[in-house]
Amino acid sequence: MARRGPAGTDIIARQEAITPLGRLTTAEEAAAAAVWLCSDAASFVTGIALSVDGGRLA
Repeated sequence: MARRGPAGTDIIARQEAITPLGRLTTAEEAAAAAVWLCSDAASFVTGIALSVDGGRLA
């Protein structure tokens, strides 16, 4: 995975810096959200966009 952007900046570090939780999500965290939406635990959830973004849209 390329970590360098324009002028040698570290893309990952820049994204982590602007995320309230201070890190990027993992594939497992994103998958857990999808599994939860497909489970009986979310049976009363309708019409929602679930952001798995570490608080960036907050």
